[in-house]
Amino acid sequence: MSTTYEVARKSTIPSDNTEHKVTVAMFDLKPEFEHLSIPKMVASTYLKAKLTNDSPYLILAGPSSVFVDNNFIAKSVLPTVSPSEKFECSLGVDFAVRIDYRPCRKINETAGSMFSKTTLTRYQQPIEVKNTHQHEIKIQVEEQLPRSEDEKIKVILISPVIPKDKHQPAADAPISQNVKGNIVWRSTIKAGATETFTLHYTVEKPVDSRDLDFKDL
Repeated sequence: MSTTYEVARKSTIPSDNTEHKVTVAMFDLKPEFEHLSIPKMVASTYLKAKLTNDSPYLILAGPSSVFVDNNFIAKSVLPTVSPSEKFECSLGVDFAVRIDYRPCRKINETAGSMFSKTTLTRYQQPIEVKNTHQHEIKIQVEEQLPRSEDEKIKVILISPVIPKDKHQPAADAPISQNVKGNIVWRSTIKAGATETFTLHYTVEKPVDSRDLDFKDL
């Protein structure tokens, strides 16, 4: 398979045995912006654009340079995109959206009989997101819900409550759980507003058991 591009105007290529760039086409695409944050790993927010290739051109896979408001932001990599195909483009860190990954609140309790005592630990992990833009943003926040490899150790999610709506895909739900078992919030935050996302769960285990083995995100 091969792809042919017609250059609309004449270009002068010097005969100097080096590479030269030639503009094939310039076209505008209408992006839908969305922010993504996994604060347990990095307390930053990344901006990405969802687009549809409305041009008649096949976009070949390769490196790209990202500019926002005529300012260079980052290097990115584009996939091969056919005409009318949807794709995503990473636009780097958005410093105007601030993440405050607060310390996890931990409360220990002991329950059970004299011969079978268990330790119940309550965890509350608040995540504060502040939008300092002058426009509202769509954001997706992901937080790890611990998993245990020991059947004696139970992890119970208290909140948020995962809705079981068969008619709404998980990718569109305000709250969902991904394939890794992590909790995902999707929200729209107005200009200058702050929103807090809180993960609340309990860990129940025998008193003499080992600590919970946390899995990576």
